[in-house]
Amino acid sequence: SNYSGGGYWVGDLTVTADVTVEGPTDGALMVMELVEGTYQFQVHIDLITGSATVHQKVADGEWTPFSKVDTPVSGGGAWEICFANVDDRVCLFVDGVAYEFPEGAYERVDPPAPTESDLVPCGIAFRNTTAQVENLLIERDIYYRNDIRVFDEKSVVDFRVNIHPADEVQQESLLLEKLSSPSEYARFYAEESASQLSRYGKYGDYKLGPDEFLMFGDNSPMSKDSRLFDYRERPLNHIYSHRYAVRRRDLIGKALFIFWPHGIPFLKNGRGFSVRNHKGPAALDPQDYPQIRVPFYPNLTRMKKIR
Repeated sequence: SNYSGGGYWVGDLTVTADVTVEGPTDGALMVMELVEGTYQFQVHIDLITGSATVHQKVADGEWTPFSKVDTPVSGGGAWEICFANVDDRVCLFVDGVAYEFPEGAYERVDPPAPTESDLVPCGIAFRNTTAQVENLLIERDIYYRNDIRVFDEKSVVDFRVNIHPADEVQQESLLLEKLSSPSEYARFYAEESASQLSRYGKYGDYKLGPDEFLMFGDNSPMSKDSRLFDYRERPLNHIYSHRYAVRRRDLIGKALFIFWPHGIPFLKNGRGFSVRNHKGPAALDPQDYPQIRVPFYPNLTRMKKIR
C-alpha cells in the first residue's frame, strides 16, 4: 500500500558472514545491526559465554534489550552467522542452525518509512578480540507490484478499455536519483504516488472466474506472477478474461517429476563453500549472488514422480 512515508521500502533484510574469532578477552563482543527504516535492531553476542541479546532502537534513540538466547559462538573459532529481520521477527542462525529469540517477534505499527540510517543498512563490529569477516552477503526482499489503474466491471467484458496500465511512479528515473537521500526519496515518492492515484485510482481486489487462476512464480529473481504477465495483446487475440488471470484452457502442461532440487553440501562442517561472482558490472545482477554451495551431493531423496 501507499503511505506518506514513502512506499515499498525494504521489508525483510538479512546479513550473513563467515566470522573467525581469535583470542577474545573479558568483555569481548560481536555486534550485528540491521536497519529497516524506523525499525532498527542489533544483536550483541558475548564472545566469552556465547549469549546473544537482541536490542531495538526506540524513539528516544536508546538501544533497549528485549530478548536473549544462548549460542555456540564462544571463545575462538569460525562460524557462519546470519542475523535476519524477516516477517516482523528477528532471528539468528549459526552454521545454518536457528537460535530463536523467545520474544523475537514484534508488531510493526507502520511500514518502514526510509530514514538517513538506511544509507548504512547493515553493520558488524567487534570489541576486545581479533576477528576476520569474509563472504559478507546482504539480502533484502523483492516486491511484486501491479499497476494502479481502476478495473471496473466493464473491463471483465470489454478488456480493451484498460490496455495501457499506469505506472505507480511516473518519473521513475528521478526517483532512483534520490536514493542517496531517503527523506527526499520518501517525499518525492509520496507526491508522485498520490498524483497517480488521484488520476487513475487503485485496484487491489483480484476477482477470479470459475475457470481463471492467479499464477505465482517460485523463483523470485527470475519469475513473475500473473499480475505482471504480458496482457496487452490479449484483446487483440479476442481474450477478454481478467487481465491478471490465466484461463483454464491455457494450462497445457502438467508437472510430472521433481528433478534436481537443491543439493546437500559437504565439507566445512556441512556448509561447503559458497559460489559468488563479484567481477565486472554484472556484479549487481541478482544472478551473480546465487545460494549455491560446493561440493554437494545430489538430493536424490527429493527427486520423485509427483503424478
